[in-house]
Amino acid sequence: MADGMRGKEVFAFVVGGLYIMFGALQILAGLGMRGGWSEALLLGGGGIDGFIMVVISLVFLQGHRELRSGLHEGVAFVYVGILLAMFFLIVQLTQISVSYLGSWTVGGDWADYAASDTVSPFLYLSPLPLFGLILWKGGFSLTPRRAVPAGGVGLNNLKGD
Repeated sequence: MADGMRGKEVFAFVVGGLYIMFGALQILAGLGMRGGWSEALLLGGGGIDGFIMVVISLVFLQGHRELRSGLHEGVAFVYVGILLAMFFLIVQLTQISVSYLGSWTVGGDWADYAASDTVSPFLYLSPLPLFGLILWKGGFSLTPRRAVPAGGVGLNNLKGD
């Protein structure tokens, strides 16, 4: 396997593992099983945030599985995982910004708003997918970069006819 594919495979495994771990913890916190550990990990979002993180992790882990099996299409799963993570980071930042705007303009019950009330691990896990996006922004393609030998099998396990 090419070094670039190996790097994406390891990346997908690590990021997928982190997202599933923090997603499960977020679900537990959302179900009311809170404690000092949930506050230390800034698990202020709800269980739905955790469910979304588990879905994102499954996308990354499917990419890892396909890349490990030699299927070049696994990069599509890695790229979609990165895009999902970036989308939900934007949602998280928008939620925090709107909540602060509400506390500033409305006051009242909102006056004591703190970002830690709504922060989820999307905020502090997102640098990893962002780093992957920056690192491989031009390297994601479903078209193998090397030619398939006549009658041979290419990176995507299809005959090169």
